[in-house]
Amino acid sequence: MASPISQFFSGKAIHVILDWDGTLTRKDTIETLVKIAISSKEAKDPTEAVQLRSDWEEIKRLYSVEYVKSLEEAQCQAYGEKGSILRERLLLSHMKGAEERSVKRVSDSGIFEGLTMQDMAQGAAQAVQNGDVKMREGWVEFFELLKARFKGQYDEVDQVDLISVNWSREFICKCFEALRSPMLGISLHTDAMDLIWDQPYGTTRRVILSNSVSKRDYRLHTSSDKLHYFQQLRRTSPLTMKPMPLIYIGDSSTDFECLLAADLGICIRDHLMNSTQQGLAETLDRVGIPCPHIFELEQLTEWNVAWARDFTEITEFFGAVIGLPATTTAGKKRGRMAEE
Repeated sequence: MASPISQFFSGKAIHVILDWDGTLTRKDTIETLVKIAISSKEAKDPTEAVQLRSDWEEIKRLYSVEYVKSLEEAQCQAYGEKGSILRERLLLSHMKGAEERSVKRVSDSGIFEGLTMQDMAQGAAQAVQNGDVKMREGWVEFFELLKARFKGQYDEVDQVDLISVNWSREFICKCFEALRSPMLGISLHTDAMDLIWDQPYGTTRRVILSNSVSKRDYRLHTSSDKLHYFQQLRRTSPLTMKPMPLIYIGDSSTDFECLLAADLGICIRDHLMNSTQQGLAETLDRVGIPCPHIFELEQLTEWNVAWARDFTEITEFFGAVIGLPATTTAGKKRGRMAEE
């Protein structure tokens, strides 16, 4: 008998939203971006580069101190029962001040001043080559599966977005280019990245940063910021006039609310969980939300949150549980025309 999740997603176009750092990548890459920025200044002014490295270490130290302090303050001020989802949301939202002050320190330090797109491209290429930016296993196959689904769709098509907290869109896109991935010809519009195909029935594809979200006066810093952006990204099916079934994939506490708001939330967990993965796992435990492995669907609760090791497992899950969409008559006709 098919699982409720399988029945919910089967035969429909789906919306996938992913996190970048620690989800698509194996580890956080903020250090890599800072390294690129400082290295670009090395030849011009070695003394400045030394000072900026020192500034960066101080920025990290202050952030750690403020984060712990903000968490302690939040635990004293937050209302709601311990172990409630509301309380956890309030605790996470209380970290916004520390995040904003840290970002301001980075801006004020001038670390990224004078960084050119060429510097970014060269630095990203080198980071990919030396392993400073390493993608999680199975990510290429996952996007190939999405492309295969897309080729069989007609009336409505899958949507894919990427949301990242405090991040450079340009760096992410340059990493994709350096990886010689299927996603090329990037246009930048907002903080959320749409993955679409240049030629739906050919091989040329590209990444476009979506401009589907209206202008806003805040940036993405916290879990609640992500949730707000997530809700604006939701698409409505032209067939059902209801929101498209949505899968969110993330790895840390900043993904907590999006994971719960999605129709299916998938947490990325290494064999030995790192601190961010552990933090998310502990948050889910505190609020009493089970998080079984993605193939243990019978253990899912109404929140539909599961975990996967990597995109190889997620791709297998898609193939076994969600599968390719039923090809419409129009889609079959197009397929025959393409073959001819």
